[in-house]
Amino acid sequence: MVLTTDDLVLYKRCSRRVFLERFGDSSCRESTSGFVQKLQRDSTDYRRQIIDNWTETDTTGQVEFPKGDWKSGAAETLRLMESGAPLINKGVLVKPASDERLAGIGRPQLLVRSRPPQDAPDEYAEILLRGRSPLRVDLLLRRSQLLELCRDAESVLTSETLPEYFISRSRCSLCPWLSQCHSQAQQDQHISLIPGVTPTRYRVLAALGITDLGAIAKADPKKLVKYPELANGGVHNLINQARSCQEKRPIPRRESTWEELRQLPQSSVELYYDIEAEPERSVDYLHGVLVVKRDLQRQVISEEFHPFWAETPEEEGTAWDQFVTFMEQYPDAPIFHFCEYEPSTLRKLGKRYGTAPQRVDRLRNRCVDLHAWVTRLFFLPVEGYALKQIAAYLGFSWRDSTANGSQAVFWYDQWLETGNRQLLETIEIYNEDDCWGTYHIAKWLEDLVREDEVAIAETA
Repeated sequence: MVLTTDDLVLYKRCSRRVFLERFGDSSCRESTSGFVQKLQRDSTDYRRQIIDNWTETDTTGQVEFPKGDWKSGAAETLRLMESGAPLINKGVLVKPASDERLAGIGRPQLLVRSRPPQDAPDEYAEILLRGRSPLRVDLLLRRSQLLELCRDAESVLTSETLPEYFISRSRCSLCPWLSQCHSQAQQDQHISLIPGVTPTRYRVLAALGITDLGAIAKADPKKLVKYPELANGGVHNLINQARSCQEKRPIPRRESTWEELRQLPQSSVELYYDIEAEPERSVDYLHGVLVVKRDLQRQVISEEFHPFWAETPEEEGTAWDQFVTFMEQYPDAPIFHFCEYEPSTLRKLGKRYGTAPQRVDRLRNRCVDLHAWVTRLFFLPVEGYALKQIAAYLGFSWRDSTANGSQAVFWYDQWLETGNRQLLETIEIYNEDDCWGTYHIAKWLEDLVREDEVAIAETA
C-alpha cells in the first residue's frame, strides 16, 4: 500500500473519505456527477494548456513505465533528470517505505529543470492557478507541514477504524460517499445535521458529550454560554433549532415574528424570479419569471412562467434587455426571490450593459428576499435553509430530483458543446421549478398570517 498525492488531497478535505476510497464498499459509492466531471475536465484542459505553453520552446521527456510499477517510473524519471532533460512530463517521485511508514508516490504534471546558484537546492516552487498570478511556495517552510499531513493520513490508512463522519454542507455536497454518511447521521440523529453546528462548535459540544439531536434540544444554555464558540446567541439558536427538528414544527425566532410577517408585500401581480448562471464563463444565461395574478380577494387568476434565454454567452445582453423590459410592464409588482444572487446580479448586468441606473434601482427596490424573511422569523425543522430544503419541507417537489444549480452548469456546458436542445429544456424545467418553489414558500408565509388572524378572531 502506498500514499499518493490524491490521498493527501482527499485527507485534507475529509479523513473519512480517504478511508472509504481505499477500503469502502464500492456499491455504496455514488457515480460521479456531471458537474464534478466538468470540474475534472476543466482541470485536465488547464493542465494541458500549461504543459503545451512550456513545451513549445523546450524538448519534453515522457516517462513511460508498466502500470503500477512505480519503481520503474521513478528510475526513468531519474534517468531523464540526469540526462539534463529540460522538461519531464508525468514523472514519478517515490519515497521508499521506512520505519513502518507507507511508501509515497508523487506524479507531478511537469518537472522543469532549474539552475539554482552554486548547485544549491531550489527552495521555492510556483503553483499556477487559473485566473490568478503564480502562487509562490516556500518549500522549506511547508516541508514540516507536509510531513505532518503525511503522518496523519498514514495513520488513517493503516488503521482498521472508519473515521468519524461530520456532515458539512460546503465540503460534502460533491462527495460520492455523502449518501452513506448522511444515512448514518440521520439514523444517529447526529447534530452535524442541525443548521448552525459548525466543525468548531461540534468539537466543543462533542467534548461535553452532546452529539445527538435530543441532547442538544434539552441542553442547559447556562452551561454552554460560557464557551466563546457558542456566544452571542449561538447557544439559544442551536437549542431552538434542535427543538424545531425534534418537534417537527416551526418555532418563531422573536416576539415580533407575526407582526413583522404581516408586512410581507402583497399585490395583485407578484413576480417570482430565479437566475441560472455559468460562473466559469461569467454568464447569466437564464432569467426565469413566474407571474402570478390575483383578484381583490387574493384568489389566483393566473400563473404563467416566462423564460429569458441567452442560449450562447454572446446573447446575454439581449436576454438581459428582454428581461428588464418585461419586468417594467409590472412597475408595482414585488419581485420575490431566494437569497441575494438575483438583486446583486441585477446591479452587475446593469453596469455591464449600460442600463440606466434608475431602471436598475427600481427593479432592485422591488426585490423581496424570502430567504431573509424565513431565516429572520423562524426556526424550521430542516437540515439547511436552502431553497430546496425549505420548499421540500413545505411539501413542494422538483420534477427532476437530481437537478440543482451545479448540475445546471454542467448541462449548459454540454449544450454549448453538443447543441442538444433537450439540455436547455431540462434547465428550463429546473429553473421554473425554482420559481414555483419560491412561490410555494411565499404562499406558506401568507397562510401563516391568515391562520394567525383566524386564531385571534376566535379568541376575541
